[in-house]
Amino acid sequence: MLAKAICLSIQTVAVILSLRPPKSSSTKEKADKVKDEGILYHLMIKLMIDCGPPALLASTALYIILMIQGVISDELKAWQVYATILSVFGYLLRAWAFRTLGRFFTVSE
Repeated sequence: MLAKAICLSIQTVAVILSLRPPKSSSTKEKADKVKDEGILYHLMIKLMIDCGPPALLASTALYIILMIQGVISDELKAWQVYATILSVFGYLLRAWAFRTLGRFFTVSE
């Protein structure tokens, strides 16, 4: 049970870190090149950043509580380990992309 709880926790942290946008350099030249995607786009991005992490933490906590109570199996399956590894690699790839692109990175195309 502990191994499954640890995998779930690591996966949750990796996904939350992946949702966070990079620190953006805001310059006049960059602002001129970025097109406005509209209110729906900005609303969706804001909701994902603001509501995503608390929702993930709550669902992970609920899953672990249900696992402790015996409602959900506490057996760690291979696909759960793979999902955790993929989540961590996904975060590392995103962080590498942010670092590599640096000031050239924008959320919009």
